Amino acid sequence: MTNRTESSTQRIHIALDADELAAIDDYSFRARIRTRSAAIRDLIRAGLKASELDQESDSSEK
Repeated sequence: MTNRTESSTQRIHIALDADELAAIDDYSFRARIRTRSAAIRDLIRAGLKASELDQESDSSEK
């Protein structure tokens, strides 16, 4: 894994189809998020958190 500092910001480029972009824009509007970038970061954080919770529940069931 790369060495990360709290102040470092990196740009990435992704390709989205029209439906994915519309879903992000809809989420952004409903959540009153001003930019697509902020909406995408919010969705990524939520997805990562949900993934971590799923992994924790899977390991506790064993």
